[in-house]
This record gives sequence, structure tokens and C-alpha cells, in this order.
Amino acid sequence: PKTSTPEYWDGDIPWFSVADTPKGSDAFVFETEKSITHEGLANSSARLVGPGTTIITARGTVGNLAVAGREMTFNQSCYALKASEGDAPYFTFLSLARRLKTWRQPRRHFQFGMPSKLSRNPCSLALRLPFSKTAPSPKPATIFCPS
Repeated sequence: PKTSTPEYWDGDIPWFSVADTPKGSDAFVFETEKSITHEGLANSSARLVGPGTTIITARGTVGNLAVAGREMTFNQSCYALKASEGDAPYFTFLSLARRLKTWRQPRRHFQFGMPSKLSRNPCSLALRLPFSKTAPSPKPATIFCPS
């Protein structure tokens, strides 16, 4: 929402940004530095994501992960991933965390390769996260992004 419209801010909807990334081995985010109102949500391109949704930072500090502990929205520096079928929020988070280790090697590829892949057409990007070498691959995760 427009930061110049005070009626859009300091509401009860958490507004996730890079600053809200959990520290250490923590994964869940329940409270954020900033919050928006329902009016701010209605008058912006922000999308509400549910508990268990994985959020990844994609600009500035790239590749930080969090799991939404409650309904929240996020700024334009983040993307949200949710399993397309079933109830596998923790698998999505853990599998993506493992995949990020691969993407970060070499570091230059991660910093410049991953963001450009996400920014081409992020809302239609399909990311397959394998269960195991023997299990069939699930449907791709759905990536939500701010418009």
C-alpha cells in the first residue's frame, strides 16, 4: 500500500519484509515490524497468504526463508510459496532450504541467477521440489508475488 496514506498502515495484518526474517534456526514469523489495515490490503496489490506459507526474500538479501505463522502479506522484495496440493507447508520450507544451499554455490550464480529467474514472470513460475529419488514428483508449488 502507499506509504503516504496513513489509513493503510498500523493495522492488524502483518507486513513481512526482509527485516522480519527469523534469526538462527527459527522458521516461523507471527509478528512483523510493520502492519497494514484491511483498507490498505483492499487498495493495493498485496496478497494475503495463510499460515504455513513459505516466504522467500528475492531482492537485497536474497534467499532468506520464513514460514508464515498466521495470515500475513509481504512487500515487493519477497515471494510466497505454497504446495499446490496436500498439506505440506513444512516440506516446502525444508525442501526449499535444501535447494537454496545448491543455488548458493557458486555464490555469484545465486545472487544473479536466481533473482533473474524469479523476476522474468514470477507468478507463473513452477518449482518442483522432489520428495525423494523413488517417490513421484508432486505438482509444482504455487508462487504468489506482489503485482
